[in-house]
Amino acid sequence: MRTIFCHHDADGIISAYFTSFAVKEGVKIKITEEFGDTTGWQDNDIMTDMRPDNPKIDGLVIDHHPNHPEERNYILFWDTVPASLIAFRQFKNEIPKNEHWKLVIGLVGDGQPELTPPEIFRDNPTLLKRVNTKIYQSYGRWSVNTIPIYKVLSSYINAMLRLHKYDETIKLIKDAKTPIDIYMAEEAIKSKEELHAEFESSLKNADILEFENIIVVSFISDARLTGYIASVLNSTTGKTVLAVNKKNGRLSIRGDLANYYKDILNVYPFFSIDGHAGYMGGKTTKLGKDFLTTIASIL
Repeated sequence: MRTIFCHHDADGIISAYFTSFAVKEGVKIKITEEFGDTTGWQDNDIMTDMRPDNPKIDGLVIDHHPNHPEERNYILFWDTVPASLIAFRQFKNEIPKNEHWKLVIGLVGDGQPELTPPEIFRDNPTLLKRVNTKIYQSYGRWSVNTIPIYKVLSSYINAMLRLHKYDETIKLIKDAKTPIDIYMAEEAIKSKEELHAEFESSLKNADILEFENIIVVSFISDARLTGYIASVLNSTTGKTVLAVNKKNGRLSIRGDLANYYKDILNVYPFFSIDGHAGYMGGKTTKLGKDFLTTIASIL
């Protein structure tokens, strides 16, 4: 049996799911906790949406992250588009047509819905169905905000993944026959509610340092919240945001200056940061008060 190692987000799991249709023998999808983790790798295994932490592995890698080493043993399918689209293009003939609509989950999750091929919407008009996102009252009148369903599917998948519900997420993606099946899934709805509550609790108890061009948020949570917190605060403040989970040292940077701060912090041996422009992730070994003191002296 071959294993597909994939990144723990919507783009990662969809790229792995699409790739699974091209594997003729038995296959299992393994969602990794750490980016690029090759623990348990066997020859001819596959990795999607990650750069392997070991360039000597033999197998196939489907990815869009930069800085793959020139000296490597694995075969690399690389492009600048999300990994789900790379896998879709590569294995389109093997992927059943009734599964093609799931591509939007990966593309929207990676922030590039505009790359969705037109035939996906043409063949699956349900994706354009508008659903309620908020009902509110203003000046005595009730209003309803709506959004096309294709734009919200990844948020349900990512909520489950952030809460480490890996098996349940894989099953939901496999079993879903229509976009409504994900939008109305009880576990997905429950996960979004749980994640929102955890988000509010984590921020309520967080340590926050605000500098001229960056906000640093240090919090504690069992959920994978760094990217979520950094993205939300970046969109609401306009500043680049560094979010660090003090429990495990995981961090995310979101914003225009993510690359700039990555270069500043990576000079120090206790930071390891990488990723796309505007979207960085990594770890730090400086935790607790040591982290706040250190980051204040650097920035």
